[in-house]
Amino acid sequence: MNRKYLSIFLLIIAGVLATSAVFIIFSKNNKNTSNLNIKSIEQIQDQKINTLEAIPNIDRDISSSENIILKESYFDPESLLKDINLALINKNPKILDKFIINNKDETIKLLENLINQDGFKILELIKPKEIGEVDKNNVTRWSIVYSTNDSQHQELHLDLRKENKNWMIDQIFLKDSPIFNTSAADPLYITDEFVSSIIRQDFIKARTYLEPNSISDAKLAAMCILFEEGKFQMRSKKPIRILIQNETTLSYLVNVINTDEQESAEFGLNLRKTNSDEKWSIFELNLDHLLTEYSKRVAEGDVYYSPIVKSPSGGDTLALYFGFDEKSMCDRTIRQLNVIVSLLKNDRAKKITLTGHTDVRGTNKYNQGLSKDRAKSVADYLISNGVPNDQINLTAVGSSQPRRPNFTESGEDDPLGRRANRRTEIYLDF
Repeated sequence: MNRKYLSIFLLIIAGVLATSAVFIIFSKNNKNTSNLNIKSIEQIQDQKINTLEAIPNIDRDISSSENIILKESYFDPESLLKDINLALINKNPKILDKFIINNKDETIKLLENLINQDGFKILELIKPKEIGEVDKNNVTRWSIVYSTNDSQHQELHLDLRKENKNWMIDQIFLKDSPIFNTSAADPLYITDEFVSSIIRQDFIKARTYLEPNSISDAKLAAMCILFEEGKFQMRSKKPIRILIQNETTLSYLVNVINTDEQESAEFGLNLRKTNSDEKWSIFELNLDHLLTEYSKRVAEGDVYYSPIVKSPSGGDTLALYFGFDEKSMCDRTIRQLNVIVSLLKNDRAKKITLTGHTDVRGTNKYNQGLSKDRAKSVADYLISNGVPNDQINLTAVGSSQPRRPNFTESGEDDPLGRRANRRTEIYLDF
């Protein structure tokens, strides 16, 4: 064979072999790629399934009562409240039947009427709130917040009882229209409403829960000042606890917390049931611990630097304090006076007496004038804020009525004592 044709023949054979090799390699890679794509899709699908399983409520129809499975028992009230919420959201209160101790039919009917109101909705962003103890260590009251087309914020109250370590439903009622006659007047209801009124600075409403002539208006006004300046709110856990309980008297410990620094404080109150109308009312307030916490915040621990003091003539008066040789009022004093303004403007028949005081520094004549100026500065502020002049009586006593000694026992100057003496006292002649 001619050498020229042999070379051409070999080139053709090499080309065919190369083409075959490329085709075989491409086919193999294409098959592997297909398998890889199929495997990747399966992995992604599995991953999606696992993600859905990790979110138990996704695409779940919460309006279907078939999804509600109550526990056989509840060892803490929060778990029971969670399922009560779920039953109301699903509009199936009947499944709560086995956990209701008293008045089952009436309670179920109440809940059915509630959920059938137009626009009924549980406000899930607001967690159930603990109100306090109804029966020491056995029954606690909670509230669930809901709304309807007619009202944006209503409370459903639930008394939960602990029986053999299990929590059950003792009774349920609407806050503003209790289904049990005793609920409106029970001591916890009264206490909760009283403290809520103080937090809202509603002096007039708070006074309606007091036994007549038992607690001075000065003490109640001082309590409003303490809550306003101390920025106190009810503590979320165990806010109202029973100390002493019997058929006619009850003592509560109320736990509050400062919203700025999250510091706890407490105060005591006593209630009793009068024989005339069988209603509970508050007859005593113990603010000692609350005053101590207040003094730590605004007076560097000086317990005598208090907004409420004992009058030499008896009873309680409010005290507004001044700096050395000053007659102008600080921001703190003005905040306290705003509480008094609201009281006087609500009832034009009320009168107050302002008495100016000084410490012992300076001559008697100078201190007499300074004490008058201090009382007048308070009066001027009240008048400028709408309090008529004829509601205000003005007196000045100079340094003649100190609250604390101006000197120590050894005869040295006592700056803390003198600070407590630079004041204007407000006697509420209500």
